[in-house]
Amino acid sequence: MGNKYILVLFIMVGLLTSCSANKTTPPVEIYTLIPVLNKNEIQLEIGKSESLIISLSPIRASRGLMGPEVVYTDMEHGYNSYAYSRWSDSPARLLELFFQQSLQQVAAVVPSESISKADLLLEGTLYDFSHQLKNDDTSYGVVRIRFYLIDNKTRVVLATELFSSEVAANTRNAKGATAALNKASNNIAEQLSVWMKRQINQLPEK
Repeated sequence: MGNKYILVLFIMVGLLTSCSANKTTPPVEIYTLIPVLNKNEIQLEIGKSESLIISLSPIRASRGLMGPEVVYTDMEHGYNSYAYSRWSDSPARLLELFFQQSLQQVAAVVPSESISKADLLLEGTLYDFSHQLKNDDTSYGVVRIRFYLIDNKTRVVLATELFSSEVAANTRNAKGATAALNKASNNIAEQLSVWMKRQINQLPEK
């Protein structure tokens, strides 16, 4: 009897192992942010920016936005992430590289670790970068970030502005979320470029 029970046990373990092996985990989808550069209208009016250097500091954010998860919310104060979808880096880091590239239309922009001596510092705090699911079956990619423009010599805050963009998503999933967040990020990049152009034009001549 003992040998029969052992044989049955081995058969059951083998069947369970076989079933587990047949269940494949879906591949993880990797997304990133791609800036849409709009060169024509930004460079024309800026004469002061030719020798101006701006240092872009790492963007500050809450812990939930410092990882690669694609975050969504379907309730007040409740955040989750899509199981098989990731950003190629954290939203804070992706936006830092994103704005560094888009702001090159305005002036020379270098990362904070650069050895070059910057004239201005640009610091950002990211408040939201999520897919917001509404009760009426609509959803939106939402980006909210505040920037501070600082004189690097005097350390005085010259200007600050809160930028926000909300873009409707075509689908209520990670693919729709990341597409909407890309559009929202490009909207903010355009707003930021216009704002920076205005601030630079107001600077006194050297």
